[in-house]
Amino acid sequence: MSKQNKIDTLLYIRVSTDEQNTARQEKELKAWALRTGSKNTKTIIEKISGSVPAAERKLNRAFSIDGLKRVVVQDVDRLGRDTIDILQTIKKFTQKGINLTVTALSSDTLTPTGAENPAFKLILSVMATIAEMERTKIKERQRQGIEIRKLQGGYKGRKIGTVDSPKKIINKHPKVVKEIKTGLSIRKIAKLCDVSPNTVQRVKRALKEQEQELIKAKQILFTGVSAAGAAIN
Repeated sequence: MSKQNKIDTLLYIRVSTDEQNTARQEKELKAWALRTGSKNTKTIIEKISGSVPAAERKLNRAFSIDGLKRVVVQDVDRLGRDTIDILQTIKKFTQKGINLTVTALSSDTLTPTGAENPAFKLILSVMATIAEMERTKIKERQRQGIEIRKLQGGYKGRKIGTVDSPKKIINKHPKVVKEIKTGLSIRKIAKLCDVSPNTVQRVKRALKEQEQELIKAKQILFTGVSAAGAAIN
């Protein structure tokens, strides 16, 4: 590819299932790229769960595009569902000198001079706090699970905690997750996936808890953006 035709902007679009439409994201990101002066763009569309690490998705191709200056996403959660994984991805972008634009926040990780954007650094600090809260919650679940097993006389000192995190439960049962999203009954899903109804219930609870955590994270992020804007002004 000649220097003139090198890709300078990557538009990244992700939805979780095959049934979800990507047209709205495509239209918004292409309009944003045109409006902000991107010359040569490439679009990557993925229909994959955000719980899959970024390094295992097409998003990782961004790091092999020579001369890439910017990655544009509609929202932070398009990068993934795991806060720690999102932070690691953004850190890699910054280290490579790639600016991340989040259109829903009208914000960039880097300034036009290539320096880190102080407003977005505040958002990242909030995200890091959320990530620490997630780790603490997982450890607390593990501790509670161990205490319950001890009381029941069933704890044998396993290295891994007895209570799985919502992310681990979801990753362990991708077929169940897919069927839950179709709206089938618990018994039908259990039969289709060859698991117990209790397992389906656990996955449903994990999905609900993950969604609630995402809503909380978004609320905190928007609060952080407003606070950053006020501080800069």
